[in-house]
Amino acid sequence: HQAVFFETIRMWPGIPKNGRIALCDDVLPALPVQGLPALEIKKNDFIFWSDYHTMRDETVWKLSRSLQDAHV
Repeated sequence: HQAVFFETIRMWPGIPKNGRIALCDDVLPALPVQGLPALEIKKNDFIFWSDYHTMRDETVWKLSRSLQDAHV
């Protein structure tokens, strides 16, 4: 039953969008699989991402189509 709980949280995160303010300069690593270069972040930049989208991204989770259909 715990697996059902965690899968539900993955598919329906409590906070579907998230953001942070950078406290110092930094660089986010490149994601060559998705064709994304490294990203330079400056202090006080606002970084925003979607947990909802990330948790459904097949390149992150590598789910088979039959497993995804089971969630419908």
